[in-house]
Amino acid sequence: MEWESTSEGMEERQVEFTYGIVKDRKNIYLNFITNVSPDCDCAGWSDRPIVNDIGILASKDPVALEQASLDLVNKAEPKGMLEDRDLEPGENKFKAVHPSTDGGVRQIDYAAEIGMGSKEYELISL
Repeated sequence: MEWESTSEGMEERQVEFTYGIVKDRKNIYLNFITNVSPDCDCAGWSDRPIVNDIGILASKDPVALEQASLDLVNKAEPKGMLEDRDLEPGENKFKAVHPSTDGGVRQIDYAAEIGMGSKEYELISL
C-alpha cells in the first residue's frame, strides 16, 4: 500500500470482498472504538491514539455501524498527533492524518451504493 497515493480502487475491492462474505448471512457486527491509532491496524507499528476511547458499537447493519463509528471518532476531541492541529468539530480525523485520502468515506459510501447496508443509524446508549 502506498499511503500517500489514492486508494479508491483498493477500497472498493475491499468492500466487494467483504460483501461477498456477509451477503446472505444474518450477523451482528461489532466495532471496538478503542486505542484509535492514526494508521491502519494492519501496520506493524502504532502511535498514540488520536481520540480517547469511545466504546463498543453493535449493529446488524455493517454500513450503519461504520458510519456511526466514523462520526463518533470525528466528533471526539483530537488527541495524540492531532492535539495541536486546528481541527473543526466533526472534521475527518483520518483525513487530517493522511490528507491525500478521503478518511474512509469512500468505503462507507460504496458499501451503501452496492446494497450492503444503509448509512442511516440511530445511536442507543446502554
